[in-house]
Amino acid sequence: WIRKGQVPLQSLAANIDYCCRTAKTIYGILGIKIWIFQPF
Repeated sequence: WIRKGQVPLQSLAANIDYCCRTAKTIYGILGIKIWIFQPF
Protein backbone atom coordinates (compact mmCIF):
# COMPACT_ATOMS: atom_id res chain seq x y z
CA TRP A 1 0.00 0.00 0.00
CA ILE A 2 1.00 3.61 -0.47
CA ARG A 3 0.20 6.41 1.91
CA LYS A 4 1.06 10.02 1.15
CA GLY A 5 1.95 12.56 3.80
CA GLN A 6 4.75 14.53 5.41
CA VAL A 7 7.96 13.13 6.86
CA PRO A 8 9.37 15.02 9.89
CA LEU A 9 13.01 15.47 8.84
CA GLN A 10 13.84 17.94 11.65
CA SER A 11 13.08 15.58 14.55
CA LEU A 12 15.91 13.38 15.86
CA ALA A 13 13.43 11.09 17.62
CA ALA A 14 11.54 10.24 14.41
CA ASN A 15 11.68 6.61 13.27
CA ILE A 16 12.77 7.04 9.62
CA ASP A 17 14.18 4.30 7.41
CA TYR A 18 16.06 5.19 4.21
CA CYS A 19 17.06 3.08 1.24
CA CYS A 20 18.88 4.00 -1.98
CA ARG A 21 19.41 1.67 -4.95
CA THR A 22 20.82 2.10 -8.44
CA ALA A 23 20.32 -0.07 -11.48
CA LYS A 24 22.20 -0.08 -14.78
CA THR A 25 19.97 -0.55 -17.82
CA ILE A 26 20.60 -0.37 -21.54
CA TYR A 27 19.15 3.17 -21.43
CA GLY A 28 21.37 4.47 -18.60
CA ILE A 29 21.48 4.44 -14.80
CA LEU A 30 18.30 4.56 -12.73
CA GLY A 31 18.37 5.66 -9.08
CA ILE A 32 15.61 5.19 -6.52
CA LYS A 33 15.48 6.70 -3.02
CA ILE A 34 12.84 5.61 -0.51
CA TRP A 35 12.07 7.31 2.82
CA ILE A 36 9.78 5.41 5.21
CA PHE A 37 8.37 7.12 8.31
CA GLN A 38 6.84 4.86 10.94
CA PRO A 39 4.97 6.99 13.50
CA PHE A 40 4.47 4.17 16.02
